[in-house]
Amino acid sequence: MLRGMKADATREGPASPNAPEPLAEPYRAAFLQGLLTNLGNPKMFALLTSFLPQFVAPELGEISTQILILGLLMYLNGLVCFSLLALLSIAARDLLFKGRKAQSFSRYGNSFAGATMLSLGAWMLLAPVRFLLVPNR
Repeated sequence: MLRGMKADATREGPASPNAPEPLAEPYRAAFLQGLLTNLGNPKMFALLTSFLPQFVAPELGEISTQILILGLLMYLNGLVCFSLLALLSIAARDLLFKGRKAQSFSRYGNSFAGATMLSLGAWMLLAPVRFLLVPNR
């Protein structure tokens, strides 16, 4: 719910025509944020330790080396796929917003995302109460 309130609070009114364009987040900071998020994701470590060992053949050599190579190939595959997705998204953005400011679309998107997160948070908060009030059939 906090994310929903934050996204909803960031929406701004119409920008004045003389207002400067906001600076984009530096690419390095965005990359580091994504890298730290991915490295701090425990699901990836669980996947690597439970999924990759079935592809290891002990007769082919050191097991830890094989798992390391498979893990690196998996990360390389993700890097290529997500890089292509980013490039396609940039091309789609340029095509869709040609001659228009993306700020107004971003403001509506933030409002929608905030309202959606607040609604889901409220539903998750109230769902246990609903199941207590409704008798079993």
